[in-house]
Amino acid sequence: MKIKKIMAAFLVIAMAFSLFACIRREDAGAEESSDFRTDTLCTDTDFSSESESESESDTKKNQAPITEVLWMKTYSIYENKDKIKPLGRTCMTETGLECDFSASGLEFCATVEGTVTLELTVEGKELDSEKNDDAYFTVFIDGERSETRHRAPMGKTTTLTIADFDTEGTHTIQVLKQSEAKNGLCSMKKLSFAGTLNDAPAKAAHYIEFL
Repeated sequence: MKIKKIMAAFLVIAMAFSLFACIRREDAGAEESSDFRTDTLCTDTDFSSESESESESDTKKNQAPITEVLWMKTYSIYENKDKIKPLGRTCMTETGLECDFSASGLEFCATVEGTVTLELTVEGKELDSEKNDDAYFTVFIDGERSETRHRAPMGKTTTLTIADFDTEGTHTIQVLKQSEAKNGLCSMKKLSFAGTLNDAPAKAAHYIEFL
């Protein structure tokens, strides 16, 4: 009888140890599963961060380079006379550069993009109403003569488009009067363009005077 009780007690103890071992294994498995999910979550977050960083990098690469914007400016010829080179028989006054005779005019250098305009006034008495007494001008751009013959009506202030550049660049521009003094007394007043008026072109070393 005692032996049976002892065996029963051992059986209960063995079952208790077996149950305890099972509980321990389940707890350990739960901890491992939790650690795995945490690691996975951290890994996903890192990938997301790398993806955002790569996206920002691609965006910066695809952005267009920032370029300087050139704004339209108006330059008074009298106020900027140090940057204007007179050509021929001229006279600088507060109203502008007086260019009355043939082959008189101005030359300047500018860093410019787009159109370049010259405002001038032609005054005088028309000698013959049946004839065209307006003044005409020739433009040279970087030493090459423009095909356009510019006309300025007698007795009016006119704005001539003397050049037009598709891209920004530095250019030297000459404007010369074709007409004689009898076709109007000319005063060149203002230059307008998007860019900067640079230093005046160098003067020639020698000149020829015609009498």
